[in-house]
Amino acid sequence: QDPAGSNVSATERGDQDYTVLYFYDDECASCIRTTPALMQYLIRSTSGLNFKVYMIFTQSDRERWMTYIQKAVHPFTVPGNVEIIHLWDPDMTSDFVNKYGVISTPKLFLLDNRLGLGFEFTAEIARQAEDRHIRTVLCPHWLNPERLEAVLCPELGVGWSVIDPLARYPAQHRCLHLDRMAGTEWLNSVRAQLREDERLEERLLNRAGQCLAGAKAEHDRLEAVYHPFVDFDSLTRAAKTEIRRIGL
Repeated sequence: QDPAGSNVSATERGDQDYTVLYFYDDECASCIRTTPALMQYLIRSTSGLNFKVYMIFTQSDRERWMTYIQKAVHPFTVPGNVEIIHLWDPDMTSDFVNKYGVISTPKLFLLDNRLGLGFEFTAEIARQAEDRHIRTVLCPHWLNPERLEAVLCPELGVGWSVIDPLARYPAQHRCLHLDRMAGTEWLNSVRAQLREDERLEERLLNRAGQCLAGAKAEHDRLEAVYHPFVDFDSLTRAAKTEIRRIGL
């Protein structure tokens, strides 16, 4: 419901480019930090795009809700391309807790990376967190260390991870389908190429795995030849002597 008591659907698709559902509690320490960060983002980083933002109060005290809006939201003036709608569900009739996993922190958001947008997303999160002096743990991708596979914010109890088909994730997580942010017409025009790229990537990774397995097998055969003739105890003593000699 909105402040006037009218029922509102936050899932209806309108003319906006993006829809944001922001669930918050006025007494949540993380929310107190996140709300102004969200407002500043909407002011500074949404040029040329239409946003509809549903700010959803998760508690049942109307006075606290109105006070929070006045203190935390109204001081910010958002541009005309951003529409903010304040909602709450004091009787819990919408079942938003189960529908959107609004239980408690920490939360893990998995980023659908079919279009390659996941790494752009994690890089942007890292930049935004640095600008706001939020401590982060940055996890490079195992195959391409120049990209961020995951960004974790321990104090906020939240993390984002690019989906890896080989990884296992906690049962409680939310998946962000970034491909839905791309235009439908453009996506349809490149869908065949995407499928071909996915098959090519799979073949290359399989071939790389076969090459590594072959290299490991050759290493093991070579090691089996020389290993019985190596005096490892003498090598260890010699290494320790050399370390002492050079002062390490």
